[in-house]
Amino acid sequence: MDRWERFLSDFPAGNPYQNLAYFAQTTVNEDWYRFDYGRFGNKSHYGQNTAPLVPIEDFDLPTLIISGSSDRLADPTDVAWLEEKIAKNIVYSQQYNLGHLSFTLAKDMTWFKHDVMDMVDQYATNVYQSEIL
Repeated sequence: MDRWERFLSDFPAGNPYQNLAYFAQTTVNEDWYRFDYGRFGNKSHYGQNTAPLVPIEDFDLPTLIISGSSDRLADPTDVAWLEEKIAKNIVYSQQYNLGHLSFTLAKDMTWFKHDVMDMVDQYATNVYQSEIL
């Protein structure tokens, strides 16, 4: 919490209203739907009256899941749901004793370099060298 003031100094950092509205929409349904523009907007964007499901089961890319046991935004129940949906893509999954903001503001980020960056080095298709960091 001692880094909370630092976090708020840049919030919402240009985050558009539509992103916040979409976040609210995703908390209402059991499944994951695309942005709901309302009946007429959906008809214009998607050709149907309702927003379609996001086809995450069809995604085909190596996926690393890093989650926090104390995360109240992406809580362990939601992470388990996601892991079930994309199980075929998961190459690494690890839960840390972290809350949601701890993934960017934790005092000790050594886990990131050792766990996450090693996986990025292994699976990235672009030219990248973690030694630069």
